[in-house]
Amino acid sequence: MVVGYAHCGRFGEALRFYGLLRTLSIGYNEFAFASVLIVCVKLKEFDLCRHMHGHVLVVGFFSIVVVSSSIIDAYAKCGKMEAARRLFDEMPVRDIPAWTTQVSGFALCGDMKSAVECLVRCLRKILIGGHV
Repeated sequence: MVVGYAHCGRFGEALRFYGLLRTLSIGYNEFAFASVLIVCVKLKEFDLCRHMHGHVLVVGFFSIVVVSSSIIDAYAKCGKMEAARRLFDEMPVRDIPAWTTQVSGFALCGDMKSAVECLVRCLRKILIGGHV
């Protein structure tokens, strides 16, 4: 439901439904977290992004790459690239979408030098180690 509401642009309903799920301690998963983070960005609610980040840490979802990448993306889109960079550096696992999120964040914030450096780091990891 959270994903559906967010996808349809019904941001208030997405947040309310997520709040209900959280209150009842049922039914939320990594996709609900990612959807709520999209809502946070659409509403330009950085404080809510930080709150969601804290909740992700409490429930142990930060190690799920789609969730940690969504937090990084939300921080970057809210103009908080330094926070996004710190989170990226703390990620236990980085896949191609995580690297892409970081490169895109730098570019979005106008830091092309860091975007290129991050892309080069990613490519080196792939070429040298065979993985990211």
